[in-house]
Amino acid sequence: MEKKTIFTKLLEFQTSIEAIKKDGQNTFFKKPDGKSSTYATLPNILSNVKPILNALKLVLTQPIENGEVLSVITDTESGEVVKSGIAIPQNLNAQQAGSAITYFRRYTLSSLLSLEIDEDDGGARIFMASQTLGKYGHIVTDAVDLGADSRIRVAALPT
Repeated sequence: MEKKTIFTKLLEFQTSIEAIKKDGQNTFFKKPDGKSSTYATLPNILSNVKPILNALKLVLTQPIENGEVLSVITDTESGEVVKSGIAIPQNLNAQQAGSAITYFRRYTLSSLLSLEIDEDDGGARIFMASQTLGKYGHIVTDAVDLGADSRIRVAALPT
């Protein structure tokens, strides 16, 4: 029997997972109809992905290392690893840092696994920009409230 690689297992994951339903509301951003925009919360995403990953003998960890939030998937059989990460912005207060960490956990995981999240408001009030982020590849930034002077949201996309 041929041993599966981490990428073979991730392909099985992608064919098994369904679109993640949005279960949270963002009152900072309104849709054109005036209603709050919605998003998939971290507990919702984790409750959808972990059972499938674990059945494939893949372990998800989300450590903070060297000032970066990481999403790391490790194959318990082969030891292979894939990961995505983003640096935590500097000069945030404790509340802002906690919000950023949760946000980055959500988005590094969503991008690493190419999760499909139900369509949002089409970005009516959100700007998009792209740039390159060193060893983690391409990132996408868009607006979110991380404090009085910071309005960025970053999602790491693996190269």
